[in-house]
Amino acid sequence: MDSDGRIHYRLDFRRGMTDADLDNAIHSLIYNVAHLEDHLLKWIDRDAAKRAVIHSTLREAREVQIIKDISNSDKHGDSDKHGDRRRGGARSGVSPRHGAIGV
Repeated sequence: MDSDGRIHYRLDFRRGMTDADLDNAIHSLIYNVAHLEDHLLKWIDRDAAKRAVIHSTLREAREVQIIKDISNSDKHGDSDKHGDRRRGGARSGVSPRHGAIGV
């Protein structure tokens, strides 16, 4: 925990990948999880009941909202400016960031 009370984790999934390879794999994973809802909605097509289940399930999953915030931060540079403005910006209520690899 740092002086601001934030908790940091360090994980190493390198398996011989360079920093650039690992960074690209992480960005791809974040993007795919963040857009899972879009893919599921396209897959089920027009079934309103299933669409409602997907919307409510993924919107209630804080972990998914955090991934969406990281994806928006990577894309737009500041997740607090994008997302659900009714909650003050970020969907998850936190400001997650994907940090530098190898630091």
